[in-house]
Amino acid sequence: MLCGLAALAGVGFVVCVDSPGLLSPDSVYQLDQAQRHRFADGHPPVMAWVWSGLLGVAPGPLGVLVLQNVLFWGAVALIWAELGPRRLAWLGVLGTGFFPPIFVLLGIIWKDVQMGSALLAAIALLLLIHRRRIGHWGLAPALLLLTYGCAVRLNGIMAVVPLLWLWIVVWREGSPSRQLALTGGLSLAVLAFSLTLNRSLTDDEEHASQRIEVHDLEGVSLDLGTSLFPDAYWAGREPLTLSQIAAGYQPLEPTSSFWYPPGGPHFDSLTSPKGSPPSPRLQALRMAWLEMLWQHPRNILRQRLLAVGHMFGVRWRYVCYDYITEMQSNVLGIELRRPALHAAVLGVFARFRDGLLYRGWLYSLLLVGATAFAQRDSPPFFRRTTFAIALSGVGSVLIYLLTGTGCEFRYLWWLVIAALLCLFLAIVGRGGVHESSS
Repeated sequence: MLCGLAALAGVGFVVCVDSPGLLSPDSVYQLDQAQRHRFADGHPPVMAWVWSGLLGVAPGPLGVLVLQNVLFWGAVALIWAELGPRRLAWLGVLGTGFFPPIFVLLGIIWKDVQMGSALLAAIALLLLIHRRRIGHWGLAPALLLLTYGCAVRLNGIMAVVPLLWLWIVVWREGSPSRQLALTGGLSLAVLAFSLTLNRSLTDDEEHASQRIEVHDLEGVSLDLGTSLFPDAYWAGREPLTLSQIAAGYQPLEPTSSFWYPPGGPHFDSLTSPKGSPPSPRLQALRMAWLEMLWQHPRNILRQRLLAVGHMFGVRWRYVCYDYITEMQSNVLGIELRRPALHAAVLGVFARFRDGLLYRGWLYSLLLVGATAFAQRDSPPFFRRTTFAIALSGVGSVLIYLLTGTGCEFRYLWWLVIAALLCLFLAIVGRGGVHESSS
């Protein structure tokens, strides 16, 4: 009861402070698609599609703001009510939700928050099923939430696969080899469904991979002192010189060269209607990128490690794009409803900004330590759950070493939640878990 009231207070507070929901440029772009009901694949369209359905219930971003907070706070309440100390579990709910790196993102309409909230809600359901608080009917919504987490983020599958293994463990007993085989099949099915759903929703293709391909080719070209862009990519337009490439290149921001410097020479973002074959320019770009990967792997690895290192807060002076504090100006006419209250609350949380709590390496160490601690004397299900959550958190981030990315703290949001959850499970698992709920 108290945990539920604490969660309700948390949802109400976030909605009151951040209503109707903070929008970044990405969020504005997705809301515009939701309102027009025409979707592009620069971001997985499934979030904008869900958003378009919520517009009939609440205008603008309010419906998505409520959705992600109900999922997050509801999941936290269920977990603490089930496993926390009977009389103090409600404090755990509030402490989790108001933990600075978590709270400051709960009011922002980002697919990272959507994914993290959905995965946490799925874990809560699986925990309740295992402990026989609810029936196996809960497997269906848990699988739906995991599928949404996979579909809403390009790196979602790496976070979801370990949790699908946990889903299999809860669903039925079996040998480890059989469970792994079932997990592999279910993972392929979830991935295929997610890709098919996003593809079916797509109206315009933005070829998001070109951002990474251009960025990689820029970085290696500047390393080598010669442009690796093929003549066919320029297709008759004046090729950018190395000095022009250097002017727009930012090692930690893959999209910078498509808009910077303002009014100056920059790369084109090539789009096409759905179903049309990639343009010759895109094909030439892809071939040059693949050739560059083969010939200069060390240069690419150095770029990847630079971005991931900054994302993990290896540089102490600042954290890359940790969160936004203001509503992105937009032509949709959406503004914060209580800007003074919003500024006052974020002013309190600003004391932690760029500090130790925003260092990804801290949560990586916490994740490893808590998982190792849980493997010693905890009950079997707690060992499995902690291990699955740890793999999920790590997998959601390590994939960027392969795919490339910018340097943004929000990419670590699920890692932060996973680390705290693993620590909680390790403590309650070693301390003896009671069977009654708070």
